[in-house]
Amino acid sequence: MAETIKKKNFSDSIGAGMKSIFAPGSRTYYVLEHKLGTSKHKAGEKQEIIVDYIELGRDPSCTVQFDEAQKTVSRKHAAIYRDGANWKIKQLSKTNETLLNGRPVKNEWYLQSGDEIQLSPGGPKLGFIVPTNNTVGSIGFNRRLSLFRQQALRPYRTAITVLSIFLILAILGSSFTIWWLDKKHAEDLLSLTGTITEQQITIEEQKQAQELLTNNINQITESIPAIEEAAARKAREAAIAEVENRVSNSSSASNPTELSNCMSKVYFIKCNKIGITMNGETKYITPPEGSDRLYSGTGFLLDNGKFVTARHVAEGWMFIGEDDIKNASPMVIANAVAASGGSTVGYFTAYASGGGSFNFKSSDFKYDRSTDQKFTLNTDDGPVPLCIAQLNSTDWATANINQSGGLPFDSPLSNSLKMMTHLEVLGFPLGIGYNSPSNLKPIYGNCTVAKDGLENGVILITNRNFEQGNSGGPVFAKVNGTYKVVGLVSAGAGSSIGLIVPISVIR
Repeated sequence: MAETIKKKNFSDSIGAGMKSIFAPGSRTYYVLEHKLGTSKHKAGEKQEIIVDYIELGRDPSCTVQFDEAQKTVSRKHAAIYRDGANWKIKQLSKTNETLLNGRPVKNEWYLQSGDEIQLSPGGPKLGFIVPTNNTVGSIGFNRRLSLFRQQALRPYRTAITVLSIFLILAILGSSFTIWWLDKKHAEDLLSLTGTITEQQITIEEQKQAQELLTNNINQITESIPAIEEAAARKAREAAIAEVENRVSNSSSASNPTELSNCMSKVYFIKCNKIGITMNGETKYITPPEGSDRLYSGTGFLLDNGKFVTARHVAEGWMFIGEDDIKNASPMVIANAVAASGGSTVGYFTAYASGGGSFNFKSSDFKYDRSTDQKFTLNTDDGPVPLCIAQLNSTDWATANINQSGGLPFDSPLSNSLKMMTHLEVLGFPLGIGYNSPSNLKPIYGNCTVAKDGLENGVILITNRNFEQGNSGGPVFAKVNGTYKVVGLVSAGAGSSIGLIVPISVIR
């Protein structure tokens, strides 16, 4: 039986947001114009509102948020919500009035285009505007997606995004992409091993970081997508510098001669776009420009003609977690479309060391879906199904690409590795080594088997010396002087623990 997830205000975000994105023709939106400048909103700033319910106030959960200097604005001061074909404003505060055209709102009242909303006498003023053509479909798809993400999310969206980037870089060293693989899966791995202490960010530290980042946001740009791209770029540059420093200072960083012969069969995988099709209409989600090092992974060719990578590289939207749902990640939409009878397809390019490349789609691959879990999200617009994959021995994807001369592998050995066995890894951590399609060079890494044999179908490792971006990359053991693939990189937690999918399980 499918498990039911209930999220506060979810029906007013994901449910309505899905309609705004895929069936916008019958939906309408309005604009809130800030008439007085505050530290969070400039005078004249306009916010297009496409969701059915928002709150205004100083509380971080408010869609329209005001700073602490606005003393007459309550934490949750007022709400605007859809009532059939109309919009209403509702008084929430028990201490501070909400004025509509200068008159107090006793409980709730209808809004008309041109109305003026004021949060307490002397407080911030907003104009309520209904554009002439106010169908949501008149807003471009990318803009609709951006607005949906902003308005369906909890507060300090960009600050939490940046915090998550740094947290995941520290905890999920072998994850494919910050966008797709979240902290929840690290917690799953922690539960599996029971031996790792996860790094935590306290609420107070988070608030301080949020406030600092929020202050900087207004100085950088009013464009949320641009902020996210800049934040991701900053996090990426810091992480890359750390990795490059570690590699340059490591005595094991030079590629062994024997292993260097395997490099030409190791591929850098770049995500170009994700197509989501519903009711015959296809839309595309594209990574931010210049984000190759984040939206990337690793793959390799075996000597049986199979091209191999991790499933969370090829179908990242299947690995959403609770934070993705709370944050209304685009991957939740991609997942819901696939689980609702629509189609979600990733488009990739694989670049080979030494030259050459080929394009592929997620639909070209074979997967093991036996442990996928089905969920239902209940919304006011009806149930929204989701299907969530697990980071376990099913985290692999294979396709036949009709190429010869791949890497040798040893399936029986992958099931029986002994504790302390030294393993070698080749991949593209954070895209390092990918300078141009004609100048590829995977980075060397290594790790140690942590336990004899398999644990819940996977190889547990310790002393992990490789980073994010290696996901899907080959893991080698030296057998009688020859390197053979025994697994592929799946996930990691903490600075040294991770799991490897044994090569024996892939088909």
